Amino acid sequence: MTYKLIPVEEFTKDARLQELCKLVGTGRLNPASAQAAAWHLSNKMSWQELAQKQVVRSTSRTPYFSTAQLQFAQRIVGAATGRARELAQKKAKDQKSGQTTEDKAPPRKFR
Repeated sequence: MTYKLIPVEEFTKDARLQELCKLVGTGRLNPASAQAAAWHLSNKMSWQELAQKQVVRSTSRTPYFSTAQLQFAQRIVGAATGRARELAQKKAKDQKSGQTTEDKAPPRKFR
């Protein structure tokens, strides 16, 4: 399979998903939590749907995400939403004053 790198803005116009992709790119997020956050934003899956998702094996069914992973995913979505809101407010303020700025939201820490 051939992959092509593109700016995140070409992939989605959803500012929250753009910020989520940037957070994932830091390499500091739990992959399962990041996946849950991505499905929540991009596929409009509710937290309940994600909690009910299961891995089916020949002899068993296990939850796809743990409670802790989903709780962290909710925090990730909250951070991405906050960053998107901050950037939109900054952009609006800069446009009002006639300035231009780059996307420079400060990084967030997760604990």
